[in-house]
Amino acid sequence: MAEANRFLRKVYLPDHDGRFATPSKVDGSAFVHFVGALDVVLCVHEECAVSNDDTVRGTQLPAVRHRYVRAMIQVHEHPDRAPVLAGFHDPGAAPTTKPTGS
Repeated sequence: MAEANRFLRKVYLPDHDGRFATPSKVDGSAFVHFVGALDVVLCVHEECAVSNDDTVRGTQLPAVRHRYVRAMIQVHEHPDRAPVLAGFHDPGAAPTTKPTGS
């Protein structure tokens, strides 16, 4: 492993950079600050269908006038808190960000 790392560092990377690296046309950094909700990006996104009894994975949806049966919704699963119902993919349904445990 040490010999492979030495090859990468001493032979491969200098050769690769010599062939493919190009100087920037603009001065400064190419990095920009992230604008948005990072917790929405760093979670598992899963699409689920609402069951006939208005539940998603066993959790009852909030009571409303109309039902969401068979609507596709997106659930965001965070490792440190309860899953969140992120939004409905049904044009007639209002989006929500209520935790599935409430």
